[in-house]
Amino acid sequence: MNNKVKTYIIGGATCSGKSALAMALAHRVKGTIICGDSLQLYKDIPLLTAQPSAADKSSIPHKMYGVLPAREQGNLAKWLYNATRTIQDVHKEGRVPIIVGGTGMYLRALDEGVASVPKISPEVREDARQLYEKEGVSVLYSKLQEEDPEIAEKLNPNDSQRILRAYEVIKGTGRSLLYWQQHHDLDAVSQLENHWTVVLPPKALLEPFLKKRLQGMIDEGALEEVKMLLQYGLKTDSTVFRAIGVKELAAYLQGEMDLPIAIESATIATRQYVKRQHTWFKKYTPTGSYIIDEIMTADKARLYAEKIEQFFS
Repeated sequence: MNNKVKTYIIGGATCSGKSALAMALAHRVKGTIICGDSLQLYKDIPLLTAQPSAADKSSIPHKMYGVLPAREQGNLAKWLYNATRTIQDVHKEGRVPIIVGGTGMYLRALDEGVASVPKISPEVREDARQLYEKEGVSVLYSKLQEEDPEIAEKLNPNDSQRILRAYEVIKGTGRSLLYWQQHHDLDAVSQLENHWTVVLPPKALLEPFLKKRLQGMIDEGALEEVKMLLQYGLKTDSTVFRAIGVKELAAYLQGEMDLPIAIESATIATRQYVKRQHTWFKKYTPTGSYIIDEIMTADKARLYAEKIEQFFS
């Protein structure tokens, strides 16, 4: 007898209509939608992260959207801890968990768990933080190259958060983060039966939507979201600043660039992000997944929701 919790996972590219598909599927299977996106967790940027509307939330239960304050540094381990418990709660309510988002490594963790990195001592973490704050990311990256060249080669030299984490781990455990990533804790996900759907329309089809994306968010009030983040005094390497458009609009509000240039810069960043998403999902999508190469309009979402239900029945 299979006692595992059946879940639907919907991943894919930005602007592909993942949320519309999740809504259509939820209506068919009595589902509850759970956030599988690292930035839609933040309550201060609902517009810039395209979080579900009030109408969507009143129509279908949604969980874990807008739950983190801007100052908090979210991470994969925290998300998985909360997501697996939310999935169990939804199942106990007699509903079907549907996890949707564009953060591939979060979704993948529902299959593979997360790296079981030992707790890093506060002293090591503080030393690493002090090095970063005094010397900057370039010096920290150089130190990481000396201590752990293999992982340094895989990181963007300007990605301060990941560089800091890798440096903490090698200093605190004596082993590379790559080592720990190969030793996963599967306890949290062992009771899940995951069924993947990936929405990956050709990038050329997405292009018109990407160009309109940020302007539409600005029209709805996205600048006010960024103003609030600046008032908090957050550093630009905070997780919340990874949301597409935040850094660019912050530069505009601080007089560093004109608004049209900020919008164009954010559009380019969105295009690059979509390219990375395509690369990631093509590489890591599990065998047996349901693949869609169209943009999900409301009508198409209803059609494909029926196909997905039948495919995994």
